[in-house]
Amino acid sequence: MRKEHHRHSILKDIIGMLDLTKLYPVERVVLEAAGGKRSSEGTVDHIITSGEYMVPVRMYPRKNARWLMIYIHGGGWATESIDTYDGVCRSISEELRCHVISVEYSLSPEKKFPYALNECMAVISEVRKNIRIFGLSEEDIVLCGDSAGGNLAAAACTLLRDRENIHISKQILLYPVTGSDYSEASPYESVHTKGTGYSLTSRHMRDYVTLYMNSADDLKSPYFTLLNGTDFSGMPDTLIFTAENDPLCSEGRAYAHKLAKAGNFVKHYCVRGASHGFFKEYSSAAASRARNIMRDFLKGRCG
Repeated sequence: MRKEHHRHSILKDIIGMLDLTKLYPVERVVLEAAGGKRSSEGTVDHIITSGEYMVPVRMYPRKNARWLMIYIHGGGWATESIDTYDGVCRSISEELRCHVISVEYSLSPEKKFPYALNECMAVISEVRKNIRIFGLSEEDIVLCGDSAGGNLAAAACTLLRDRENIHISKQILLYPVTGSDYSEASPYESVHTKGTGYSLTSRHMRDYVTLYMNSADDLKSPYFTLLNGTDFSGMPDTLIFTAENDPLCSEGRAYAHKLAKAGNFVKHYCVRGASHGFFKEYSSAAASRARNIMRDFLKGRCG
């Protein structure tokens, strides 16, 4: 298992040295191949239909589950899948003893902002309508995402509050994308101090943002660039993980600060010595520790 993850990391680093705005299809193939075949044992693949959207999901049911987690995977909005995140979602379902619904949103640049966000909103809407099927209530729904998936999860919570006055109970964000400036002019320290030499680079992020946006105007939207928001009140209880060796570290910390300043319950953990993507190495000590903290957060013991 560790060899598989190590190979995945090396291949991603090699691809990341190239121009991802042109070679994102190659990265997709590499990541899918490195992920290996996935077993469907104990899972249910389904298509959620809501309005114009038909979104594939993979469900990980658990007996006597206390929560239902909607998990939105990372990959710069342009790569990864429910297959490459199968191990991540299995480990969450087993260790946190919760139902997990993993979302296969459409990737950029084929579908640009806000298409993937709208698909995530469609999934959340249908899950809320049918939550009684799982023997749970709307208060038992948790949104979780890592990296670009963390961006989509937090943006969805903001949209639900703004457009429908709906408040999700809890969200868990792992090294989320909350800014959009990864140039030399970026206001966030880690873009400069951790922007090279690690699993994710500032150049990666510039390429991913370019693939996701339709135009520079998108960057002004608080549903794209979360830190551009003017109202951070009324958000879910929030658990945020950042990684020390990650260009996104400073902006994740800034987002946690804004949520807390607006009166929300927020817990922020910076994982020392970790790089972006550590949670996907689901058998690692860092990922295991993060799942333990997530369990305590869900149980209300994350003080």
